[in-house]
Amino acid sequence: MAQDLAIFEDLQANFLRTSHYPNDQRLLDMCDERGIYVWEESHARQTPFKVPNFDEQIRVNTQEMVEKHYNHPCILMWGCLNECDTASDDGEAVHARVLQQLRSLDDSRPITYAGHLRQKDRCCGYADIVSLNLYTGWYGGEPEKTLEDFAQLLDWLDSEASRGGEGKPVIISEFGAGAIPGVRNHRADPWSEEFQCVVIDEALKVYLTHPRIVGAAIWQFCDVRVTREGNPHTYNAFSPMGRPRCMNNKGIVDEYRRPKLAYDTVRRHFAAAGAAARETGED
Repeated sequence: MAQDLAIFEDLQANFLRTSHYPNDQRLLDMCDERGIYVWEESHARQTPFKVPNFDEQIRVNTQEMVEKHYNHPCILMWGCLNECDTASDDGEAVHARVLQQLRSLDDSRPITYAGHLRQKDRCCGYADIVSLNLYTGWYGGEPEKTLEDFAQLLDWLDSEASRGGEGKPVIISEFGAGAIPGVRNHRADPWSEEFQCVVIDEALKVYLTHPRIVGAAIWQFCDVRVTREGNPHTYNAFSPMGRPRCMNNKGIVDEYRRPKLAYDTVRRHFAAAGAAARETGED
C-alpha cells in the first residue's frame, strides 16, 4: 500500500476513489498522513437488489464503514451502490434509503453514488454530487467526442428530466480504456498501450478543465484479476470471450506496478492541473 501511494504521489494525484468496499484502516491512515482525499463507499457493485439478505447486508456494511472511519480526515465523501440499478422504482427506493442512511450517520460530508445509466438515471436528486462513470472512446463513441458526450449529459443533468441533478457539481467517477501490457502499435488499435493513451489524453483534456467537473478518477490504478467467465454481454465490443488475460487491463500500471505508456500522459495532465490550481489558490 505504501508503494502504491508513492506511485500515486509521483503521478501528482491528490484524489483516490477506493474500490467498491470499505478499505483497510492502514490505507486510510497513510492517506491521512499524505493529505490524499478519499472517496470511500460501502460494499455493492452492479448488485441485484433481490439477492438474499441484500437489504440487511448493505445496511450493516454502510453503518460499520461510517462508524469505523468517520474520524479519518482524508475521507472527503461517502459513496455507495456502484453501477447499480438507478432506472427502476426499486432501484430508486434502494438508492434513496442507502443515501439517506449515509446522511443520517454523517451530515458533515457530501454523499454520492457512481451511476452508469446516463439519461435513464432517476436518483440524482438524492446525492449531493452527481458522479458519472463515463467510458467515451472505450465502451462507445470516439475519444475525440469526449467533450460532446459530456455536454449532452450536462444538458440532461440541468433539466427537469434528471429529477434533481440541476446545478449539482459533477465527478467523473470512472473513465479509461484497457491496454494489455506490452501490446504496442503505431495504429493505436484497441487494447494497445497507444490507444489507452489516446482515450485518457482526450478525457483529461476535458475533465480537468471543465468548470462543472470538480473531480475525476481514472479507472483504474493497476491491472487486477477478474473472474474467468468475464462479462461478454458488456465487453463484446472488443472481445466476445470477455477480458484478455482474465484481467481488468485498464490500469495505468500493470499488476507488478510497471508503468504503461499512459503513465506519463496522466502525470503530465495532473502536474499541469496542479500548477494551475496553485496559481489560482484552489485545491
